[in-house]
Amino acid sequence: MGKKVQKSVCIFGANFMLDQVTRLEDEINSALDAQDIEHIHRMRVASRRLRNAFEHFKDCFPKKKSKTWQEDIRLITKSLGTARDLDIQIERLSQLYVESLDPQFKPGYQCLILRLKQRRVKAQNKVEKRLKNFRKVEPWRKSTWELKNSLWIQKTSTFIHLHYTKELSQQSTPPWKTS
Repeated sequence: MGKKVQKSVCIFGANFMLDQVTRLEDEINSALDAQDIEHIHRMRVASRRLRNAFEHFKDCFPKKKSKTWQEDIRLITKSLGTARDLDIQIERLSQLYVESLDPQFKPGYQCLILRLKQRRVKAQNKVEKRLKNFRKVEPWRKSTWELKNSLWIQKTSTFIHLHYTKELSQQSTPPWKTS
């Protein structure tokens, strides 16, 4: 771990990051199906939040592992961003094509939409590759969970120790010497 940070900050960070990982995982199958563009959008939002969390809570994680995890998430975000941008372009141009386009421009727009859809297929292949890798990269998720739980255990044991010590100091006779 990096600089000394408060355990409560790391617990908060681990909880937040686990929530974002869960959001990513919840959308994986739907994003792989590529039937609804909103799944890609939600995954991208979660991945961006996760990347930001790594930056804010970097001192809570081992430096080497954190860099590797950040790079993995960056690649996921990049592939999702490309796919999302193409989804939006296709959606907007298709809407314009149907609603208000002058008929003389329709052949050009059809060609443009076709090219965008072809690029989207390639982008989907990259998304699939990154998400399959993400499924394999469980160690960083596990480490986040372990961090949260180990810090919680330390915090709880410290509280119990302090509480018990205070309680013992207030008693006149130790509990093991009571008759």
